Amino acid sequence: MRPLLLVGCFLVLFGLNACGPLDDPANSTVSISNNVRSDACEAVGYTRTAPNFCRSNSVAQGGLIADNTCRAVATGIPASSTYIVLNTTVILLSNNAVANRTLQVIFYTENTCTFLASGALFWQVREFVATAAGTSIFRAQPFYLSAFKNGTDTNIYYVATLTTCPNCGATVGFVGYYD
Repeated sequence: MRPLLLVGCFLVLFGLNACGPLDDPANSTVSISNNVRSDACEAVGYTRTAPNFCRSNSVAQGGLIADNTCRAVATGIPASSTYIVLNTTVILLSNNAVANRTLQVIFYTENTCTFLASGALFWQVREFVATAAGTSIFRAQPFYLSAFKNGTDTNIYYVATLTTCPNCGATVGFVGYYD
């Protein structure tokens, strides 16, 4: 027992100096610059709720679908917008068979939903026990922030694809934009 006590005393007496304050404290300077806007929103139907953020007065949204069809959500935002905030509602339903249920929502900035994907959301849930078809087994409502570079077209386009979830769907709602 005595050797451990001696080692402990040695570490306490001499180790404290190593853990003490540095002789030369580190100094650093960080400067961030950006344009902060607090004036009225450029787009009609929006209210500025924070610097550089305009929230939609009525949330435009597409229907609850998952049919691999390109859908549009009209936003009416200025083409100079830098980021958009979307709200998605996802519902995965059972199919009366044990399997994974997956759904993916892919966002685009052009009306054919072919190029320029700006991002995607993906969900997968396991139906462990065969449950009556159409029973909700998963529901989520995530927000999605995406860079917005769309030229003069101010719609948001999306495709809800399903691979193993024939009774599933997603609704995409437009919340607001950053300028």
